Amino acid sequence: MDANVFTNEILDTEEMNETEQKQKSQYVDDDLYGDSDEDTVPPPPDDNDNEDDVDIDMDDEDVGELNEEEIFAPLNRTQTENENTNIASNLIDNLSDDEDEDEDYLQKIDDDLHNHFLQSFHPELLQHNYEEVAALTKVTRNTEGIIIDPLHRTLPFITRYERAKILGERASQLEAGAKPMVKVEPNVLDGYLIALKEFEEKKIPFIVKRPLPNGSCEYWKLQDLEII
Repeated sequence: MDANVFTNEILDTEEMNETEQKQKSQYVDDDLYGDSDEDTVPPPPDDNDNEDDVDIDMDDEDVGELNEEEIFAPLNRTQTENENTNIASNLIDNLSDDEDEDEDYLQKIDDDLHNHFLQSFHPELLQHNYEEVAALTKVTRNTEGIIIDPLHRTLPFITRYERAKILGERASQLEAGAKPMVKVEPNVLDGYLIALKEFEEKKIPFIVKRPLPNGSCEYWKLQDLEII
């Protein structure tokens, strides 16, 4: 009787142990995976997911590179535009300098042609400065009063054409308000009469220019010429 009871107790104990082990294993499974869908533990990631992450990271790097290019692109564009502007301005300056040089060269050619034309065909139109004219008006005479100056070879007489021009120019000056070079009566108001009196007394401060056939000119003071 006692042996049977002991045997039954052992069996009951073994059954209880098995039941407890099953319950523990069930508890472990419930803890790992949960009882509901919300508590389900996700499975471990696959290798394909890692590759996708790498691709995403690479895409992020590409985006970063694009962002850097987008950031520095306006600066590079501005620098390029400034360089192009400087180059264009330098080209314009060089072209303007070349045009100025060409204009100066053409102006020099025009001046040379003009002077050569005047010297060849109209030497009487060439102008001398005051010092040159004053030196050319000096007349050299010998002891007898004869002119021996090589720069004054024409006859020392005033022609009628020279007389008419001198009187006309001087009368115009007097009519314009020039001061008479001789004493004039208060009742004399005509500029031509005053100019005629100055001419007779050789008081008109004029220099007569006489062109010569060889292209040169003679300069005479009015007091050095004889009035016929």
